[in-house]
Amino acid sequence: MKKLIALCLVLGSLFSFCACAPKSVLEADHDIYTVKGMSITLPEVFEEGSYPWVTTVYHTPEVTIFVLREVAADMTLPEYAQAVYEANAHRKPSAIAQVEGLTTMEYSFDDPAGKATVCYFSVMLEGPDAFWLIQFSCDEEDYETYRSYFIQWAKTVTFES
Repeated sequence: MKKLIALCLVLGSLFSFCACAPKSVLEADHDIYTVKGMSITLPEVFEEGSYPWVTTVYHTPEVTIFVLREVAADMTLPEYAQAVYEANAHRKPSAIAQVEGLTTMEYSFDDPAGKATVCYFSVMLEGPDAFWLIQFSCDEEDYETYRSYFIQWAKTVTFES
């Protein structure tokens, strides 16, 4: 449990690397991106990248999606969501909520460089052998435009058995 919370805390500090810009991502054709048994359908303009403490990251100049796979034995999805919430409490997230069948929380913060406020739509999912934290992020000024797409993209997540 301590390891899970530590990973969530580290993840929170990594999210400041997000960058956002124009709306071209909304006009792109879609493709399926797969990592470690999890697949998500996203506009094909996303590129896969890496950060040390996340499973993968997908990004465009407009949106960054951080994906973290965490194996947590003897834990339910609500317990995992609560652990993620507690690990990010310093960011003052919204209460854990069910949004269109997804377990979510939302928060924002000023990036360390002070250039923008970054907003996050966090989705916690349970796969067959791990929990997944998928963090969709963009600049605050674009958040209302992207929020419905974040939900749409999160609902495309599937897992291999």
